[in-house]
Amino acid sequence: SEACRRPEPQDVAFCRDLIAETETRVAMGQALTKLPIRHFEVIKRRFYQNQTQVEVANALSISQARVSQIEAEAHSLLRDLL
Repeated sequence: SEACRRPEPQDVAFCRDLIAETETRVAMGQALTKLPIRHFEVIKRRFYQNQTQVEVANALSISQARVSQIEAEAHSLLRDLL
């Protein structure tokens, strides 16, 4: 019957990919909570709110160059945490 059939290989691969993506998102969420607040705020605004570096700089009252520095520092910290 339909309920007892074996999954197709592409279905199994899809499920594995979905699980891996979910695990990655969970790990990233946990790593983001460990960032200094300023770094978290920059990453949140840049990659989750799609703001430009200039928009982030204006919102946080810092220079665009400082946003770039914080972003690079955050990436390095996230690499270490992941």
